Amino acid sequence: MNNILLNNIVNMLQDCVDMLYQENLSSAYKMLAVVYPKMEELITGMEQTHQKEIKEKLQLVLDAMEDGDNILIADTIQYELIEMLSAFDN
Repeated sequence: MNNILLNNIVNMLQDCVDMLYQENLSSAYKMLAVVYPKMEELITGMEQTHQKEIKEKLQLVLDAMEDGDNILIADTIQYELIEMLSAFDN
C-alpha cells in the first residue's frame, strides 16, 4: 500500500471535515471532488475485503450528500472513513 498516498488522503479528508463543520461547503465539496479519485487509486491495490469496507463508507457519505446533511457527511468521514484509513497505516 502506498503510505504517502494514504497519508495525503487522510489529511485531505480531515481538511474537508473541518470545512464542513465550519460550513465552508463550496470548498469542502471541491476537496471531496479532488480526494475521491485519489481514494480510487488507493483502494485499487487493496484486498477485496478492505475495498468493500471503504466503498461501504463512501456510500454512506454519498447518501448523506444526497440528503443534504453536511454534519452527517463530516461525521461519517471523521469517525468512519478516516479512522478506517488510519488503521491501515498502522
